[in-house]
Amino acid sequence: SLGFGGSPRISDKLVNLFFTIEGVNAAPTPAQKENFDEIAAEVPQRINEVNKFVSETVAQMNEALKKAGLPVLIAGKAIEMPR
Repeated sequence: SLGFGGSPRISDKLVNLFFTIEGVNAAPTPAQKENFDEIAAEVPQRINEVNKFVSETVAQMNEALKKAGLPVLIAGKAIEMPR
């Protein structure tokens, strides 16, 4: 997440899932596998949100910064989904 809203970030969800799986000497449970699938399904949407922020919001912020005579933000490249 970009820090907006009240839901946990994907990184927090992954860390929690990792420690529940890693903490025991057993295969992941069906519930843990389901949790992973839910997190994995959320990733493309979050990547799109980050890319939109970088391509649109940073550009808008830079226009305002330029008008104020301030240095602009330098954004990285868009994130591509692995194939």
